[in-house]
Amino acid sequence: MKKLITILIIVVVLATLVLTCPDKQRHVEAINDEFITAVDHQMNESYSSEEDGDEEDGSFEEGMRLVTSSVVGGLFKGVMEQQLMVKNYAVFSLGQILF
Repeated sequence: MKKLITILIIVVVLATLVLTCPDKQRHVEAINDEFITAVDHQMNESYSSEEDGDEEDGSFEEGMRLVTSSVVGGLFKGVMEQQLMVKNYAVFSLGQILF
């Protein structure tokens, strides 16, 4: 009985791993999200050190941050889709960036 339960648990775990194994698109999205977060963080730090309190300039800077973030993120995602190689091993996958 214990062997049957153990085998059943192993089958369920393996099935879960196979069903949740990320494909290339999910790898690209995860890397792109992390990249955009890092760029936003860096831009927020650089703009916050230069703030002088002018509300009009603050709105312009916020708009520039959004535009820059989306443009850089889009370019990065395009490059990632070309340079990322994903090896799928059924229960897990490995992503490798080729430079």
